[in-house]
Amino acid sequence: MYIVKKNTNKEHISSELSLRKLLTEFLEDESNDITIRPLSEQLGLSESRLKKYLAGDADINMGHAVRIMELFDLSENELIAAYNNDMDNSDIDQYNKTKEISYVYRHFDIQTLKKIGILKKSKIEEYSQQLCDFFGFNSIYEYDSIELGMSLFSKSYKQVSANKEKKMVEFWLKCSCRSFLKISNPFEYDRELLIEFLKRISQYTADVVHGLEKIVLILFRLGVTVLIHEYVPNTTSFGVSMIVNGKPCIVITDMNKQYHKLWLNLLHELYHILYDWDMLEKVNYHISDKNNPELIFSEERADDFSYNALINPAIQNELHKIIPMRFKVHSLASSLSIDPSIIYGVYLERLPNGLKKNREYAKYNNPACLKSSDIAITKISFDPVTRRSLIDSISKMQESVQKISI
Repeated sequence: MYIVKKNTNKEHISSELSLRKLLTEFLEDESNDITIRPLSEQLGLSESRLKKYLAGDADINMGHAVRIMELFDLSENELIAAYNNDMDNSDIDQYNKTKEISYVYRHFDIQTLKKIGILKKSKIEEYSQQLCDFFGFNSIYEYDSIELGMSLFSKSYKQVSANKEKKMVEFWLKCSCRSFLKISNPFEYDRELLIEFLKRISQYTADVVHGLEKIVLILFRLGVTVLIHEYVPNTTSFGVSMIVNGKPCIVITDMNKQYHKLWLNLLHELYHILYDWDMLEKVNYHISDKNNPELIFSEERADDFSYNALINPAIQNELHKIIPMRFKVHSLASSLSIDPSIIYGVYLERLPNGLKKNREYAKYNNPACLKSSDIAITKISFDPVTRRSLIDSISKMQESVQKISI
C-alpha cells in the first residue's frame, strides 16, 4: 500500500515537534484512515519496530527519517528540527549530519544516481562525500552556488514533469554549467565566421571516425564549447544551448546511439546559438526536448536548419525516389561528400509522424543504413558518470582542446 499524505498544514508543524510525535498524531487523526501496519511498510520498518519507536523504546535511522520527510513533505529545516528533537540536542555532529543528509535527499535523485553508478551502494551518510568527490566540492552546499538562472521549462513541462525528473535535469544542467566554467574557452565567439564555416560542415560527416572530433575542436576555436555525453536517465532532452560567461555552450546527448542524430542534434543547437542569442541571454539556457517543446523557441526551424546544413532542400524533396536503391544513395553521398547514413537519417527524420514513418523506420533502421554513433565519439565523449568524477572528465576535455589553443 502506498500512502499519500495530503493537505499537510505546514504552518502547524512546530519547531518543537518530533518525528515521533508527528507520526503519533498522524495515526491518531481519524481523517487519515490509516493503521500502523501500512505506515510501517511505507517507512520500511517492521510493525513491531515502529511501535517501539512510537513508544520511545527505540530509535530510527536517517533513512527512515528521510521517508518520513517525503511522506509529510517536510522541508530540510523541518526535518532537521523534528529529527533532532528525538535525539540529544547537544550533539552538534549529529545535527550537521542530519542537515547534510536531508539536503542530499531534497536535491538529488538518489535512486537514479545509484543506478548509473555515481553513488555507490553504501550508507546514506556517505552520499554527501561521494557527491562532493564527483563535483570536486569541499562542501555539498556548493551545489547551490551553481546558478542556472531563469528556468525555461514551458508551463506544460512543469505540470507533467515528475520531481525525480526535475532533480535529474537540474543535476545534468549543473554538471554542464560547472564543466563549461572550468573549461573556460579562451577564444572569442565569432558568429560571422561560424555562419561561413557551417556552409561546408556537411563534408566532415564523411569522416565517421574523426569528423565529429574535428568539428568539436574547430567550434572551440570559434568560441563555441561542445560537450557530447551519454544519455542521462530521467531526462528526455537531446541537447542544451546555454550562455556561460558570455560564451555559447552546447551539450549533446547520445540519446539514440545513431551517427546521423549526433550531427542533427549539434546543428539544431547551433541554430539556437546563432538565431536565438538574444533570448538565451535573458534565460541562460534552452533545453531541446521533442516531448516538451518550449513555446518561445522554434524547434521546427532549428530542425529544418539542421537538415538543410547537411543536404540541400531541393535534394531532400527527391530523396523518396533515391532511398529504395542503395547504390543511388551511395552515389549521391559521394557527390555530396557526406556519409550515406546522413541521407537515410535526414530522409527518415523529415517524414511526418504516422504509419509511413513507422514503416520506413522498420525498413531502414539497421546498421547497413543508419550507423552507430560509438566510433564517432570514442575520443570526445564527455563521460563523468563512468569516471565517477566530473573534474576528471573536465581535465580530459581540457587536454583535448589544448591541441588547438596553444
